Amino acid sequence: MITSQFLVKNLVFASLIVSINIIISPFGFGLESWIWRFGYRGYFDHGNVITQLLLITLMLFISYQDMFTYKKSFIAITVLALLLTGTRAGQIAILLIIAMIVFYYAFYDHSISSKAKKNLRIFFYCSIVLIIIGIFASSYYLSRNADYTNYDSILSAILSYRNHMALRTFNHFIGQTPLQITVSSIFGMGYSSIMSVLLSFGLTPTLEIDFLAAFFYSGIFIFIFILAINWKAFKSVLSQFRTHHKFDIWMLITALVVSNSLALINGHVFFETLVSPYFYSLIAICINGKHVR
Repeated sequence: MITSQFLVKNLVFASLIVSINIIISPFGFGLESWIWRFGYRGYFDHGNVITQLLLITLMLFISYQDMFTYKKSFIAITVLALLLTGTRAGQIAILLIIAMIVFYYAFYDHSISSKAKKNLRIFFYCSIVLIIIGIFASSYYLSRNADYTNYDSILSAILSYRNHMALRTFNHFIGQTPLQITVSSIFGMGYSSIMSVLLSFGLTPTLEIDFLAAFFYSGIFIFIFILAINWKAFKSVLSQFRTHHKFDIWMLITALVVSNSLALINGHVFFETLVSPYFYSLIAICINGKHVR
């Protein structure tokens, strides 16, 4: 029988290989992600893929840290690798994870003083404000440097043109005949069809908003299935947290929040070959319930 502990140990070991490849990339053992800005992706195809993988593993590791010996070393290696990828999603997600950890200690940890809790709450609110300002400031900067980025608005910069991908896909969907719309709704339009549409407009050939991709690629049943397993996972860990208020369960909630947020605005979570085993392992761990120790 495969236990959650067994899954986490193997996911952590595999991610460590990925992190090391990213860290040695600046020394000629990997590739840069972009020509015009900082970022490394090792010998992997896409920096965002690595970001999602490492973030999910980091949160699982923190949740199951009691199983491991070299806790600080692994966290440091993973965070360094995430920073070296140069992705905004990775940098913002690290700040969000820190904010979620601070939130736990500010509102749920009864072992610290009231004064410390008050300071942590102030820090949490400031962190959220800084994250929002950082998102809009970086997006504004990118939109103002259109010669390099081609972003035509702040929204395009925030979503890295994914809003255009979604719009083109939706227009193609509703432009079909009623019969084609019905069939596409049930079975999806398929990856190749959407890829051709996006390429015809000079866009990235992947619909990088996973919730929309679930429907447009595979149809309504796959879309409902993904919503259902996410709902079941959230329901399970929230129920456990209400009973126990334990930090390890809170980190599983954080992992679900961060990974689903990335799926919504950044993609490469539900369907990506490298990342999906990590995400669905997280879902299985949350639903399984054996994380309560």
